[in-house]
Amino acid sequence: MVSKQVRRALLASQIHRQQNELELWTTLAAGNFAPRVDFPAGYSPYWDFNGQIYPATSGAAISAPAVGGMQRAVLKGVPLSALTRLDANTSGLVGDITTLRLDRFRAMQYLYLHSTSVSGDISGWTLPASLKYLSLYSTSVSGDISGWTLPASLKYLYLHSTSVSGDISGWTLPASLATLSLPNTSVSGDISGWTLPASLKYLYLHSTSVSGDISGWTLPASLKYLYLHSTSVSGDISGWTLPASLATLSLSITSVSGDISGWTLPASLKYLSLYSTSVSGDISGWTLPASLKYLSLYSTSVSGDISGWTLPASLATLSLPNTSVSGDISGWTLPASLATLSLSITSVSGDISGWVLPSTMQTLSLYSTSVRVLATFAGVGTGMRDFRIYSCSLPAGDVGNIITSIWNARAGFTYATPALNVGGTNAAPTGNVEAPPGDGASNSDWNWNAGTGKYEPLTAGAMIWDLAKDVNSEGFKKWAITYTGGSI
Repeated sequence: MVSKQVRRALLASQIHRQQNELELWTTLAAGNFAPRVDFPAGYSPYWDFNGQIYPATSGAAISAPAVGGMQRAVLKGVPLSALTRLDANTSGLVGDITTLRLDRFRAMQYLYLHSTSVSGDISGWTLPASLKYLSLYSTSVSGDISGWTLPASLKYLYLHSTSVSGDISGWTLPASLATLSLPNTSVSGDISGWTLPASLKYLYLHSTSVSGDISGWTLPASLKYLYLHSTSVSGDISGWTLPASLATLSLSITSVSGDISGWTLPASLKYLSLYSTSVSGDISGWTLPASLKYLSLYSTSVSGDISGWTLPASLATLSLPNTSVSGDISGWTLPASLATLSLSITSVSGDISGWVLPSTMQTLSLYSTSVRVLATFAGVGTGMRDFRIYSCSLPAGDVGNIITSIWNARAGFTYATPALNVGGTNAAPTGNVEAPPGDGASNSDWNWNAGTGKYEPLTAGAMIWDLAKDVNSEGFKKWAITYTGGSI
């Protein structure tokens, strides 16, 4: 019954043609129905909601108790042509807005209907010349919007996470545009010919089918966020100048290329993601900004000795595996904020036993490198989940130092199923990976401490067994461990 009502319910398209009134439908079961409308002085409109009258004040939402089921609200006393704002994103709206007559909203500047249950094909919409802000994200609207003309006044367009589609290559971006957000939609088209407006701050087109050589783009000085990952864009971006305001640049899983060694990373940069692209260049001369939190360049052709890098205090992720970077990284100080450090399949080297692995660290991946671990680590954080230093041709002593470091810190780990891999080309751990003899007996791998009534591991092999089995029922998180010769 409700589904039939929903199909009949038309948001604003069920306008009383003669009365020129706005009609909304909601299925809120509890809480308050709270749409907001703005209009000029001289009007005294009111909402008729469930038979109750609620005066409408420009710039303020009403607060009308919902009762569940299909509920109708009609705005009376102000013509549609006078409305400058409709904000109903928290009001549980339903209905097909296909036939919404935006041409009747001649003064409309702000239309907020996002995160509601509205639906319908909006391909036929004509956006009012006055429109500044259109927000329909996270709704069920659809339609080919390639034919839309973006008004010269438009500043913000949010249609992400909807089913809109169409070739938008022909769009002209208004000079006033600050935000264009269309990710996770089916839009497409060669956007190489676009001119990015000087006012643009946020461009989100990731996870769409847009394409084109963007090497000729000039990034506006105002740009803060550029998301184009998981698209088909291409081009040599070596000539780009990164704006001083840039906080995020995400072009991963695209066909962009070019030598980026000459880039100067802006002081404002927090997030740089270019993994799985064809970018290249010696990045040893880069200075990582103090604001940087995320740097991912894995599976690219970047190179250079990064031993001289200073890792910013804010850094959470450094991911450079499967690249040609090199250098002795033993002198690095790992930031307290670091959660992921991945430098596998590179030429980095050095004794990293002096590192203090922060409590925030979850992943340490240094397999297939030339690092050494000549002593136990200075510290191992409690957040560790995935520890990989395999196929580094480590001798048994280094392997033992890693295992001992983990065993010494075993009581503090918080992740339910941590994993350690020290196998591959590394030497086998000393001793035997097997249970203690039992009955208070000792052997070369285990010592029975009669005073404590506990078994003490004497070899790396015994520590592996204890980490995986918790021999003395201490209650620590058990580890899954792969080593040369087996796994447990």
